[in-house]
Amino acid sequence: MNFTNVAYDAILFIYDPPAEWANVTDCGEFPCTAPFNTVFNFIAATFAVTDGSTALPSFWTEGSTEKYKFQVVADAPNVPEHYTTSTCEKVENWNAWFCPPVNQTSKTKIGMLQFESLDGDTEDRSVQPVIISTEDGFENKLNSMMDHEWDGFYTGQHRLSRFNS
Repeated sequence: MNFTNVAYDAILFIYDPPAEWANVTDCGEFPCTAPFNTVFNFIAATFAVTDGSTALPSFWTEGSTEKYKFQVVADAPNVPEHYTTSTCEKVENWNAWFCPPVNQTSKTKIGMLQFESLDGDTEDRSVQPVIISTEDGFENKLNSMMDHEWDGFYTGQHRLSRFNS
């Protein structure tokens, strides 16, 4: 990924799930949680400035040709404070957390857990909410995938029971 003349605050934005998604045709009784459970893994990002801009990541130095590693994770409720790495910092304009590794030769350790129902009726029968929790207070309330099937005048009300956390 090459960032040229991109201000740090404009690298990305992760939106919160809209409250309007909490309806029978989209996500059921509470919004789908996919935007809250997003992880971006940049493994060879470069930054370049050709227009005199200086609003770039703090780890970037003018004229550097290095490729940088970092992760960006959504600002999900009650989740970021449980990250095991101390290098993450919230970026308000991204609505997300910037997580560089301790140094550029190490790896950040934030991953994605994905699971789904393998039952034959996985699109017809709902099994949400699913709550992932730990003894230290981590809790991530998950909803399954949004209905994206259209039957002409209304949604098909088929939702894959797949969850990301």
